[in-house]
Amino acid sequence: MKCIRGLFVLFMLAMLSSFAFAADDALPLSLTSGYSLTPAKIYPGDEVTLTVFIENTAAGIQALNTKTELLLDNSFEPIAVSENLGTIYPTSTKTSVFRFKVKNSAFAGTHKLSVNLTYDRGTTGQVQRAYVVDVPISESLFIDLQNIVAPENVYLKSSFAVSAKIANIGKSSIRNLYFSVAPSTGDFTGILPVSSTKTFVGNLNPGESKTASFDLFVSDSTALGSHAFKLIASSVDSNINQTEFFSVNVKDRPELVISGIGYSFAVSGQKRVLQGTDFSLSVQLENISKEQAKAAQGKLLFNEPAAGIVGASESFIGSIDPDDTGSAVFDLAVLPDAKPGSHKASIVLTFTDEAGNKQELIKDFEIFVDERPAEQPIAFYITLVIALAIIYFIARMWLRRFPLRKK
Repeated sequence: MKCIRGLFVLFMLAMLSSFAFAADDALPLSLTSGYSLTPAKIYPGDEVTLTVFIENTAAGIQALNTKTELLLDNSFEPIAVSENLGTIYPTSTKTSVFRFKVKNSAFAGTHKLSVNLTYDRGTTGQVQRAYVVDVPISESLFIDLQNIVAPENVYLKSSFAVSAKIANIGKSSIRNLYFSVAPSTGDFTGILPVSSTKTFVGNLNPGESKTASFDLFVSDSTALGSHAFKLIASSVDSNINQTEFFSVNVKDRPELVISGIGYSFAVSGQKRVLQGTDFSLSVQLENISKEQAKAAQGKLLFNEPAAGIVGASESFIGSIDPDDTGSAVFDLAVLPDAKPGSHKASIVLTFTDEAGNKQELIKDFEIFVDERPAEQPIAFYITLVIALAIIYFIARMWLRRFPLRKK
């Protein structure tokens, strides 16, 4: 009977021991605290240190002969990828450090690597665990948007240039690099390339930078408003393809034309510019663009300072809306001794767009001054009238005193 009781006690102890191992098996060694990567931002050519934190979460079981191994894909070269950690006691943590190099040909993106963990747990045999760590690889080419140089506003029928600085901030050379420009969507329309849209940059050594530029032309048919483009840096040899965006705002510069030059005179019925008379010179302007011309003003210049025409030389016009007209008016006087004939002059018109950019229009023309007709002295006419009146009265009195006799 005592023998049977002893066997029963041994059986119960064995069952309790088996239950304890089963409970501990649910809490194996694990990467409870995660892992860390150095450097924080990894580029092709970098040497990387991966530190893994391994904790024994079992309540009362030691992890014996603990070993770790990092499995790499073909984008990496091993330096130190396995380690023997020995014994890890219950509720304690050890670190495993791996070192490897990123190949120059490694593609940009997140690489998932496996950390294999093996250990012995008492007499129950070897336990194996596998954990996945993410290793992000950044592109070794960098285009800083702040280094893209393009005008904010561009204008119809004008050219502009866009350039960008390309820097290699990785640890390896970039081979056969190309740089290109294209609309963000679709093909070139309106804004057209003047130079080639793709240029060969060549090789970039670590820390080296180069600048590439493109020339574009804004055709007259381009829609006004914002237009988006992209700059693309690509290298098949170095597995690089990076895009940055920029935009320009297309505007129409105000464009004024002189539609006519006219004269008005102070004396009613006068049709010619005469010596010794006053007149107004009116320059008619028309805005044939889609933008408002601001602060328009005109200036009248004579090629011959002593031409004999004097008066206002400046005229403020103001703003002229698209498809609208305006006029510059100059009040002038011709001196009595002004030289008859052609007097060469110039109209200088200045105006600005909404951005304050100043434009100038110059028009040469001639003012013809005619000689004033000779005037008879007023005293001569008075004397003539008096003389005629005297003759009239004398003749009348003679006829009354000596009337004509009939034959």
